[in-house]
Amino acid sequence: MLFSLEGVGIQWYILPAALIGSLFFSNFFCRFFCPVGGALRWVQKMRKVVLDFSVNRS
Repeated sequence: MLFSLEGVGIQWYILPAALIGSLFFSNFFCRFFCPVGGALRWVQKMRKVVLDFSVNRS
């Protein structure tokens, strides 16, 4: 999008946020914008809940 200048709507807001944020945070896009990272964090939380439940039940 940056090189072709053919972005749509929200992409133009995400681009400068990601570029500026990457100056201050390592892996900025992966931490804050990437949906896969959010899904993996959710799976990790659910795994912890299930393991805690199974340990407390024994």
